[in-house]
Amino acid sequence: MGREHTPTGLRLFAIYVTLTDEPFIEASLESVYPFAAKIFVLTARDKTWDGTVVEPDTTLYRVLDFPDPENKICCVKMWCPDEALARNWLMHAATHRLDYHLEPHAHDIRAIEGWLEPPDYFWIVDGDEIYDPESVPRILEYVRAHDARYYKVHAYVYFKTWNYRIPEPQPFTAFVRPGTFLSYARDPHMPKLFSYAHLIPRVGLGVANILSGRRMVPPEVGVFHHPAYVATTERIARKLAHTAHRDRVVQRWIDDVWSKWTPSSRNFHPTKPEVFPRAEYIPTEELPEIIRRRKWPEGFVGTVPDVEASG
Repeated sequence: MGREHTPTGLRLFAIYVTLTDEPFIEASLESVYPFAAKIFVLTARDKTWDGTVVEPDTTLYRVLDFPDPENKICCVKMWCPDEALARNWLMHAATHRLDYHLEPHAHDIRAIEGWLEPPDYFWIVDGDEIYDPESVPRILEYVRAHDARYYKVHAYVYFKTWNYRIPEPQPFTAFVRPGTFLSYARDPHMPKLFSYAHLIPRVGLGVANILSGRRMVPPEVGVFHHPAYVATTERIARKLAHTAHRDRVVQRWIDDVWSKWTPSSRNFHPTKPEVFPRAEYIPTEELPEIIRRRKWPEGFVGTVPDVEASG
């Protein structure tokens, strides 16, 4: 019931909050399951963070039906008004302390205490984030070898299909030590002063990392794969309509950018165009095996005609 389920030596509890991740949630769970001692999933199923009612998909049922021979998965159907709050709520519940008298009826007290053993780190995952099982041990070895309050792991972000991705991987908070709570979305609080650290040549960012307890896992150690913009037009329109950043989306982005996108397009992120300066083509055979072997919805794999190049 305890650490024997974690072959890496780290006890990890995966923390998901999800809504409409139907195309990706099973692949995400598959990539995390072997390395996590427990997996907590919270979904409102049919409501966004602001309470807007949406048409539910099958995400909830795919989580409930996911093979769980080791009884790792806890699924909670509950609406929460804020993403960081939802993850903090799960992390708090996951570290329940046995500071009262309990008379177990099915197991002895040692088994109960083992089941309640807290994690070394919480693993922050979105329902559309997929780890390559071949790189996870390297990432976890890096985490175990250092002593940080939280870690960011880089992700390759894919656009339109699995065959196009942004060349520069983006960092996301991924591992958080118990007692470190999140203040915005998936990120712990960072004093405003630290946000200017990158302006100090050579040493600024390193000092900020040390003082904040943050550490970046180098991309050469391992990355995960984030199909954030692998979608149909209908799906991406729904995503942008309900994102917490919807007030920052470039006007007419769906019509003027998404719908007209080609591999020659430049600066096409929906809220900060320069974040996606360009996309590079990735042959299917170069994708991780966990991605290659899945049957994806029509249009999720393949090329997009380069109108500018062909013209």
